[in-house]
Amino acid sequence: MDEADIFPTRMRANTARTLTRLCAGAGLDCEIHVAPGLGGYAAGSRWLGAALNLVERRLPPGMTHAIIIVARKRPIAIR
Repeated sequence: MDEADIFPTRMRANTARTLTRLCAGAGLDCEIHVAPGLGGYAAGSRWLGAALNLVERRLPPGMTHAIIIVARKRPIAIR
């Protein structure tokens, strides 16, 4: 049996700027955080993990491993 993705992957909301714009359009307040994590791909090699972490620290913020978004529904104004 051939291995295949069931759902197509689309990278349309993978920047902090795009996520902020999409949240604002949906009426959500959001906080964007970035998290490193390339070292996790080192398959148990401490040396390779350290090298990947060093490389990641030198990458521009938009190229970080993970973008974490916390979105909240805006409170309704009661008059």
